Amino acid sequence: GEVGVGPLASELGDLIGQDLSPSFTWAVVALMCALLGWAVGVAVVSRWMYGKDDVGLSRCHSYMQKATIVLLVMVGVCALILLIQYWAGAVVHMLIDKYSVAFLGVPIHLDRLQVNPFTGRVLATGIKLGNPPGFKTEQLAVADTVYGDVDMFPLVFSLAHRIPIDALIVKGAFVNYEKTMSTSNIDRFLDHLGVSKGGGASSRKVLMHQIEIEDVKAKATLALLGATPGVTVSVGDIHFKDFMAQEGATVVDDIIEVVLATLFKTVRNAFG
Repeated sequence: GEVGVGPLASELGDLIGQDLSPSFTWAVVALMCALLGWAVGVAVVSRWMYGKDDVGLSRCHSYMQKATIVLLVMVGVCALILLIQYWAGAVVHMLIDKYSVAFLGVPIHLDRLQVNPFTGRVLATGIKLGNPPGFKTEQLAVADTVYGDVDMFPLVFSLAHRIPIDALIVKGAFVNYEKTMSTSNIDRFLDHLGVSKGGGASSRKVLMHQIEIEDVKAKATLALLGATPGVTVSVGDIHFKDFMAQEGATVVDDIIEVVLATLFKTVRNAFG
């Protein structure tokens, strides 16, 4: 049977089954360990380099001392860069975790979320969007995977006030299109989305570029007959070559509204 999407919740973090992402707790632990390890390493190496041997001579020549200092600085800088990337990953995870999805008006669930802080890749699997009340099928739409490519360094330099996303790719989308005598689940969802948009708004601007929704399928049924076999069709892929060029820098709510509206209207048009 279908896996339920669960009740309505305001924050996306409450709706994730398995979360494999950086956390601020581990970021703090890593920072403390790195600083302590680097400080101890510098102290031990410096004591050995500048110490005297048994006959009172310096253990290292001056060029060796300088080379060692340069090496220690390089190691410290590399460790700092890795820590900054991990912190950036923790920030991305926090933004996802605390993002309010209440404005959608339907339940949502993610089976798994994974954020790679060193590449900026975000992978969500098993995404389920619930149906509006009054319809038979439990899910309005599902997607196998949603993949995002976040540009981490501009995110860090803007202190997370601007979120550049190079690509957002959705694969394996499936939409349940239920019609009644007067409306449909898609119309009901879009009507609610238009009224309540902005409930999860953020002051952070998103610079979204490429968006791809691939392998889209849809099934049409009559709500009066319940979740019948219906008619399943393949719907053309949806492409935004450069979302920012079309819409400008915007907030996450606006991006979600445009993408979902485009997807659902494409499905609705496919059935006439």
